[in-house]
Amino acid sequence: MYRIFDYRVPFCGAIVVTILFFKNAGISGQVQIYQEFMKSFVEFGSVCFGVLLTFFGIVIQSSSETIRRMKRRSKTFNRFIVYNRNIIIFSLVLTIFAYILGNLNFWNITTYSISELVISLFIGAFAYFIYGLLYLLIIFFNLLRQHED
Repeated sequence: MYRIFDYRVPFCGAIVVTILFFKNAGISGQVQIYQEFMKSFVEFGSVCFGVLLTFFGIVIQSSSETIRRMKRRSKTFNRFIVYNRNIIIFSLVLTIFAYILGNLNFWNITTYSISELVISLFIGAFAYFIYGLLYLLIIFFNLLRQHED
């Protein structure tokens, strides 16, 4: 059951967001705003990457009583570690994607709706990333709550 919420639900949600945004991206006609959004995501993605990586390192290397009790709940803790690692990698990839495509000069190409496709893929990946961050917090708070019980 957990694997459904770990991977399938956010993937399906990202696909739905991508398709809906692609259908409506041409209607809004504000490609420059979306290009600026992609450029500005680089800072946000870099901060998220750094914070998640630091958090991952602290949890792995810590020898405090709280972390030791969390590690005893191996199934939930391992799930937390794997999901944290995946979100860190996805954060890095999405940040690189936003940096490269946000700074390229292909936005004026009107053939085949390339800019709408790129923006739609980015918005879908952004939705997946936000879901992943929130889900990671839920897993972490679940671990903390199990520690208190």
